[in-house]
Amino acid sequence: MPNLSYVKRAPKQISGLKGDGDMSGIHDMTQHHKTEEELKSSLREIHDLKAALDEHAIVAITDPQGKITYANDKFCVISKYSRQELLGQDHCIINSGHHPKEFFRDLWTVIANGRVWKGEIKNKAKDGTFYWVDTTIIPFLEENGKPRQYVAIRADITEIKLGENRLRASLKEIGYLKTALDEHAIVAITDPQGIMTYVNDKFCAISQYSREELLGRDHRIINSGHHPKEFMRDLWTTITHGKVWKAEIKNKTKDGTFYWVNTTIVPFLNENGKPYQYVAIQADITKRKLMEEELQQMNTLLEQRVAGRTAELERSNQELREALESIKTLSGLLPICGSCKKVRDDRGYWNQIETYIANRTDASFSHGLCPECSIKFLEQGGLPVSDKLREAAKNAE
Repeated sequence: MPNLSYVKRAPKQISGLKGDGDMSGIHDMTQHHKTEEELKSSLREIHDLKAALDEHAIVAITDPQGKITYANDKFCVISKYSRQELLGQDHCIINSGHHPKEFFRDLWTVIANGRVWKGEIKNKAKDGTFYWVDTTIIPFLEENGKPRQYVAIRADITEIKLGENRLRASLKEIGYLKTALDEHAIVAITDPQGIMTYVNDKFCAISQYSREELLGRDHRIINSGHHPKEFMRDLWTTITHGKVWKAEIKNKTKDGTFYWVNTTIVPFLNENGKPYQYVAIQADITKRKLMEEELQQMNTLLEQRVAGRTAELERSNQELREALESIKTLSGLLPICGSCKKVRDDRGYWNQIETYIANRTDASFSHGLCPECSIKFLEQGGLPVSDKLREAAKNAE
């Protein structure tokens, strides 16, 4: 039987191995595979980031000359141009003409030197409408430091800019109103504690204090002491509850003179309904109040005079009534005796006429002889009668 011999085969050489049993080639392939997987992962991540950015922002990519090489959907929507209309064009296609040449010259100077540019740009859509974008332009550089492309990432801020424009217009209008108010009225603004934070020129003029003397102080600096504590307590209760307070206040100037102001205090409230400041608008009514005081004094004096005159008239009327009551008059038929000339009174008694009249009047009597009786008396006595006496008796008939 033939002898069987065993032949030991040499191991087959694997390409890439260095010498007998060298495994470095296998290690390199494993590392290459790992690097490839990491690269794929990075690309997936970049793709995801790009998708997220496209969903969030307006994105455009341009070459070094500014020609658009990529525009995402949001760029097309806001500009109202199709992608085909945008690609190959530069951004002059959406230039609104709002910005000066220096604006874009500065933009290009910055990005051409490899720096990031940020700013707000007003663009014009295909239909002629305008829109604003908050823009960041990032240059991507070659190995030599020169830009190979620019990526512009934008956010639509049109509504914000319109709001800013409305706000500016409102602030301008408020400025006009404030100027008009300052020209017309005495104005002061205080914080919630009543400390003055603003006073206009008219406040300084009427109070005779400088603005520096007033700011940081409360209104006690011009307190006249005229109003009771309850008056001021009512004021503060009203405005701290967010309600408008109106009244007339008497104040005192720096030199001690007094002045009156018709006052309206308006509380400005925060989101919690609490006052964060008070605006006092006042009008000088000093002349009117002085006229009212003068008129009141005149009325008081007139009332006193009327009262005095009324009392005087009342006294005169009383005296007149008393005088009228004291006057006694004779009226009606008086029975007189044809012989003795006595008069019968209401009780049936016969009285000398002098007695009767005296009892019923305030008259008094003087006794003498009339001319006729004088002549009779002289003739009975045998005495001469003068012509003058006879003439008087004749005139008395």
